Order: sequence, then C-alpha cells, then structure tokens
Amino acid sequence: MTGTANVTPSVGARTGVTWSNSVSGKNYQMDKVESALGIGATELRRTVYGILNREGVSSIHGVGDEQALIDHMKSLMPDILILDCKLEGDAVVQKIKDIRNHRLGDNPFMIIMALIDAPQPEDVMTWVQAGVDDLLIQPVSPAQILKRLMLMIEDRKEFIVTSDYTGPERRKKPRAGQARVEPIKVPNSFQAKATGKYDINQIRLDIDAMRARVNNEKIQRHAEKAMEISNTLHPMLEGNMGGELLTQRLKDLAFIAEDLGRRIPDTDRHDHMDLCHEIHGLAQCLKSDARSADEIKRFTEAMAKFELAFEINETSA
Repeated sequence: MTGTANVTPSVGARTGVTWSNSVSGKNYQMDKVESALGIGATELRRTVYGILNREGVSSIHGVGDEQALIDHMKSLMPDILILDCKLEGDAVVQKIKDIRNHRLGDNPFMIIMALIDAPQPEDVMTWVQAGVDDLLIQPVSPAQILKRLMLMIEDRKEFIVTSDYTGPERRKKPRAGQARVEPIKVPNSFQAKATGKYDINQIRLDIDAMRARVNNEKIQRHAEKAMEISNTLHPMLEGNMGGELLTQRLKDLAFIAEDLGRRIPDTDRHDHMDLCHEIHGLAQCLKSDARSADEIKRFTEAMAKFELAFEINETSA
C-alpha cells in the first residue's frame, strides 16, 4: 500500500482463485474484476484491499483523497467503487452524484458501496440519495463485505430516474401525489465478469445504450419538474414576493436549465439549447430583489415556449 494520497498499484489475480465458497457457495470468477477504493484511512484501505485481493480481484486501485479519486475515475472504468464516508464528506457525496449522472467517468452504472461509522438517519439519507448501491456500517467483517458484493451479482436493485435522482430504487411505492417511475435494469459489468459472461465490446455497447436511455428519461423528468417549479413561481413573482423559498426554487430551476443544456446536444432536442440557456439566465436574474417587470414577462414567455418545446401537459407533469 502507498500513502493516503496515492494510487495503490493494481494487483494481478492469482491463478485459480474464485469467490469464497464459504460465503456464496458459488464459484464466481474474480480474475477480470476491477475495483477502486476511495478510503482515506490507510489501515482501513489496506483491510478492504486485502479482502478483495484474497478473493482474486484482478485490479485494485486505492486512493486516499478526493482529487486522486477524480483522477482515477477519469482514466479508468472500475466495476466496483468502495468509498469511506469520511473521505472529504460532502465533496465525495457530490462525486457519487456526478458518476450517476455521467459527469464523472464513463460508467454511471458501476457498483458503488460506502462504509459508514455510527450513522445518524440524516447521514444515511444523504448517501442513499446520492445513489449508492449499499451502505455498510463499520466495523465490517470480510464476510459482510463479500456477502453484500454477492448481492450485487445476484439481486442488484434496478435504477430509477427522476429529475433529482438517478440510482437504485428503494421505495416500494411512490410518494403521495407522484406518478410511479418505472425502474430500469442497468448494465452490471461486475456481474458479467463474475459469472463468466463478460464481453468487453458488448458491455460497452450496453452501457452506451443505457446512458442514452437514461439521458432521455432525465430530460423528460427535468422538463416536467421545470414546469412544476414555474407554476409555483408565477404567483410569487407577480406578487413581488421574496425570501428563501423563492430563491431556492429559482436556484433549482437554474440547475435544471443548465443540466438540460448539457444533456440535449446529442438528442433530437438540440435545437432547444438556446431556450434552456435563456431560462437559466432569467432564473439567475430573478433572484435579485431588483428584478424588473420586463424580466418577469420574458420569463413567462420563455416558460410558455418551454412547455410547448418539451411537450409538457397536465398528464405528464
């Protein structure tokens, strides 16, 4: 193992080593599996490294800080990412969201597991809402880690896509007033490698196709959410209301417009980019107490165009 800010050199799999029969009762093949460890504490990183190495995982890269994790995710595409929740906290939570939303790395569907100490309910919710597959409460045993990884092979949760979340589905039913979002079975390169069904060209095709599908679903969910926010903003703006609620809703709308601008260039909606940029700029301007009647009028007109452009109706919204 190296220092906390360095990448641990990859370790070649030992010939003939398979998944521990004492855990799974099955001979899963680990020799092609690639894993990344984002764990700041050197001793914990060594422990998890050793567990995976003993099971024959072919490539294990350990990093000890956020920047090293970012650099690793930009250059490689692991099947499994195991993170320590203490690794620079909120910054790493955002990196998980970036992975799931294809802003970091090339596989938004990799297995992501997090190790957490004495969690409070709000801590658990933060990491779950980021899109992790599983949370393991420390201290954890080798058997616990391997059992959870086995579940990622045999019974991984399907993903859902909403405006503010992309990741494993955990709700048994939608919130009151919300339409059900159909879950999606996403590519699982870890499962493919472990079961001996891995074809590098096919898995890349599968990931690319699913990224496009998720992107289109995210665009639609964003558009519906944008109109929902807009409908609440109009009376607030016309009544010259201010305060935190108005600011937050405008901030949310600005984020959606910006993300739509990132997502639509490679779709058949690319001609709506200028409209998204206009709405983003107006949302920023309207946060000011000095907003003008002309800006409010332009915003109303832009959202009317948006509703038609993205074919939003009462049923979809």
